[in-house]
Order: sequence, then structure tokens, then C-alpha cells
Amino acid sequence: MTKVQLLTRDIRRKRREITGLQEDLTNMQDHLAVLEARAKNADKRTYSSAEVRIRLGLTGKK
Repeated sequence: MTKVQLLTRDIRRKRREITGLQEDLTNMQDHLAVLEARAKNADKRTYSSAEVRIRLGLTGKK
């Protein structure tokens, strides 16, 4: 392989790694947002999906 081919292969590999790391970071940020929301609402009443559907007048049938 030529130097250009090796560099091109390395660049592609590093881009894949960066993309994977960006996805991991996004997932961690989403998880943190959920944890923060749970902590913020720790002493508040929670509702089941069925209770929300009833309250909003949704039937679940299309």
C-alpha cells in the first residue's frame, strides 16, 4: 500500500471512531437528562401511560 492509501484508510477509521464517540456522548447526555428529570421530580406524583391516555382523551386505537 502506498502512503496515501494508508493515510486514507487511517482517516476513514478515525472518522468511524469519532462518529461512534459522538453517538456515545449523545446517549450519555440523554441518560443524564433522564436522571436529572427523575431527581427533579422525585417527590412528585407519577402517572402511568394508561392514566395519561385517559386524561388526554386518547384511545390507543387508530
